[in-house]
Amino acid sequence: MEQTQENRTRVLVVDDQYLIAMDLVCMLEQLGYSPVGPAASVAEALATLARDGADLALLDETLAGESALPVAMRLQEQGIPFVVVSGHVRSISGNPLLQAARRLEKPLTNKRLAETLMLLRDARK
Repeated sequence: MEQTQENRTRVLVVDDQYLIAMDLVCMLEQLGYSPVGPAASVAEALATLARDGADLALLDETLAGESALPVAMRLQEQGIPFVVVSGHVRSISGNPLLQAARRLEKPLTNKRLAETLMLLRDARK
């Protein structure tokens, strides 16, 4: 049975690099998720989250030179599991919340993204 848009897991995409964000959106759709966004800044991510909600999130650590920490904190407050998607294996932030977060190194593959999202979904249950 095919999932309808309404009952698919919603994944917030937060990345300031347009091509990467759109690639993530396409990958999510191919994997059967419902992308929310993408959002390219902290303000846009917070507004999108408030307006549309999300079940999970993919979060770039730095958005146009600004730390994504406010977004990570809001996600944590709302109990929304997230993964930091970054070109860096280790956190470039000095913040414990971003340092402790599950990480996916760019570039991503569908397989790695699918495995990570499954872990996040299971953690949310």
